[in-house]
Amino acid sequence: HRGGTDESGALARTVVHLRENDTRDCRKIVICVGDGQTDTDQLRQTVEATTRAGVEVYSVIVHPNGRRNKTKMHGDKAFGKSRFCALAESDQGKLPTVLTSFVTRVLSKSA
Repeated sequence: HRGGTDESGALARTVVHLRENDTRDCRKIVICVGDGQTDTDQLRQTVEATTRAGVEVYSVIVHPNGRRNKTKMHGDKAFGKSRFCALAESDQGKLPTVLTSFVTRVLSKSA
């Protein structure tokens, strides 16, 4: 699916900013929040390059109701299993709780 959201470009710019401005020797993590309406193949390539550059990438995908399966396929392909979570659009009010839980899980993983 070719969407209109340039998540790949945003991720690439974030990594450039991190590499140019944060020289600390520490774990670097980017958590993207999007709608899953982006070019999955292009995003996967950017995520792979970002990972090779030493930055971990995770995502929270807020998907339109009824598109959970398609969103899961997008997340698995673009970010990898267990590197994203999906939230139905109708559950947007739960986003702070979901983000807190997801970030806690990410930070508890070994680098």
